[in-house]
Amino acid sequence: MNRVHSSSLLLQPERVDIASCYSVIESTSPSPSSAITEQDQTERVATELEFIYKKIDTVVPGVDQHYLTCFDGEVGIVASKFIQDAVIGYPLLVQGLYPISNDYQGKIGKTEERMLRSIKPKYFPILKVSWNDLLIYSSNSNNSVIDQSKIEKISTIDDVVNDYFSRLRCHLECVVANRIPCIYIAGRTSQVAFERACDLDIVTDKIGVSDPYDIFQCSIYGRISLVLIGRAHPSAHLLSGKSASDKEFAETMHLLNAMGRCTLEAMENKMTRITPDHLSVCIRVELEELEMEMKAQIEGRKKLTELFYNDPSGRFPEEHRMLRYMDGHIEEVRELVTEWQTWGTDILWSILLHGSIYLNPLKYKDSVVFWRGQFANDDLFAKFMSSGAARFLTDEQIKESLLTMHQNIGHDEVFVNALSYGLVGKLSNREMASNVVRMTDTLRQIFNDN
Repeated sequence: MNRVHSSSLLLQPERVDIASCYSVIESTSPSPSSAITEQDQTERVATELEFIYKKIDTVVPGVDQHYLTCFDGEVGIVASKFIQDAVIGYPLLVQGLYPISNDYQGKIGKTEERMLRSIKPKYFPILKVSWNDLLIYSSNSNNSVIDQSKIEKISTIDDVVNDYFSRLRCHLECVVANRIPCIYIAGRTSQVAFERACDLDIVTDKIGVSDPYDIFQCSIYGRISLVLIGRAHPSAHLLSGKSASDKEFAETMHLLNAMGRCTLEAMENKMTRITPDHLSVCIRVELEELEMEMKAQIEGRKKLTELFYNDPSGRFPEEHRMLRYMDGHIEEVRELVTEWQTWGTDILWSILLHGSIYLNPLKYKDSVVFWRGQFANDDLFAKFMSSGAARFLTDEQIKESLLTMHQNIGHDEVFVNALSYGLVGKLSNREMASNVVRMTDTLRQIFNDN
């Protein structure tokens, strides 16, 4: 690949094609990563909106037959093929299981949203996690159509492992050349595939650099990398609802920050390998910070429960358990949700209990104000947020489609009643969005006739 630093490749906000704000390089066979350096990335990535991606695809012929066994239902109806493009620069690389439902390039789900709040941009300047999933199909509804036991079963098949790690190779070739990549092998199934890759000599020269935390240095297709294994998949903390997994998630993120810190310092000191002593120092610093953060978060939860329920215990009702992930220890967050609370309880819960707004309220502040202003009364705004729109509040393409639908229908209540989670999510697809927008003319006519 030629040096990629031309400003013409950067997708600026005013030229948005989809919500993720990315530009794509069409080639599917990256050349050596020496073409891009950390300095190039710093010059190029001025804001989190400026991403450059490289398309990748399956590598092993016929491997799809194994992936297709993992679904309860016919693929094409219950799921669609999806491979996340490789991010060029220095992102965190994650060997995952399968894409989130209704996935598209640049989409950020709840788990990634929280990860991006935890990993530090000074260590990972690309504010996008680069996912490489074992299963390359995204559910068209929800992930209940995926049989995870069958994913585990195919994770040791040589063709699947070769394909999985060949796609990882494409991600590695897009990482800046003068810095050791950081890879998180997420969850047991991905770790089993990693072990098989070691057996197949895809992964070589594996040495422990932090035995207590299962961090290894190894060569993957010849690229020296720092790898974290032995940890749960990052979505586990959201799915289990257990405080123990909360703590493990937070510790995992700090270990990743320690790895990022270590590789950055190694680059600055022109080191080509990581030493156990160096990594140990970085881990100690990060875990000391974690201890302080955990104490602050506990206090923040107490302040939120007092604000919401007049109860300073820090314990949330079962139906509101996800709100314990809010940054209640940050004063600006508390001030913002207090403002939303003055709009009415129904409004507050429609904002916080739908989508991932609660994970980063400050990010969504302007979007919430914008959409509230689109409706004649707050009851309709609350219904709009509850319809699924809250899940995609910062998606520019969906915003454009929703605004066109709203204008075409010309009536708030009919517009809100026409929405559903499935419909709003499909608006990220341009063809689907065009079809839905055309349907609004029919809805308007029906409304006028009645």
